[in-house]
Amino acid sequence: MAAFLMLALMALIVGFFCGCTSIGGILLIPAIVLLSSLDIHQAMATALFSFALMSVLGTWLHHKKGSINWKQALPLCCGAMLCGYLGARANSLFPPDWLRFILAGLILFAGLSTLRSTSHVRFDVTARSMRTQTIFLFLLGSFVGFMAGLTGVGGPVLSVPFMIGMGFAPLYSIAIGQPLQVIAGTSGSIANILNGSIDYGMAFWVTLLELLGFYMGIIAAYRMNAHWLRKIISGLCILTSLYLFVR
Repeated sequence: MAAFLMLALMALIVGFFCGCTSIGGILLIPAIVLLSSLDIHQAMATALFSFALMSVLGTWLHHKKGSINWKQALPLCCGAMLCGYLGARANSLFPPDWLRFILAGLILFAGLSTLRSTSHVRFDVTARSMRTQTIFLFLLGSFVGFMAGLTGVGGPVLSVPFMIGMGFAPLYSIAIGQPLQVIAGTSGSIANILNGSIDYGMAFWVTLLELLGFYMGIIAAYRMNAHWLRKIISGLCILTSLYLFVR
């Protein structure tokens, strides 16, 4: 019972972090593995399925606020649709330890990325032509979709740091990451459904709690300075990655 309550609380917190910063969802998979009987393949598949459902709400809320440029979202989503399925199919071929190390690396990347200045631009794509932007966004969507399917982490945890580095505003990067996650999660979940890897019972109640937390997180994202929240998430990600590396 205690493990169930802890996992329920984590789902609520993860939903809030996802709505506010887009990074927190990556913490759900280790929580499922630690607090339930699911193995890492099932945990990744179940988490990805829940993220796809949760992001439908995120897409709608950000769209209502006019925060999504659908001309830029389209190439992102096309890339994710093509490669999310392939990533999920690859998941079933990887040994659990390999998946654990890949997941730990992604969590560490997410944690370190949140420590960097959100205004740091490595390669300004926004100043280039729409055709160039479309190409880069398609390639980013393809990469993010594959990794989402492979590890179950969803899309924004990877797309947001990269998009900020490409010159996009942080809040816009979070917003456009929602339709990306819907498509990447759906594409990957199709493969996971065929593999029989999803625990639908857990996915149902975890998603409900994520949605509640997510809605509160979206409100917070538009009303507060998320600087300290990002620092907290960064610390949690780094500690979680270290735990996975040494486990």
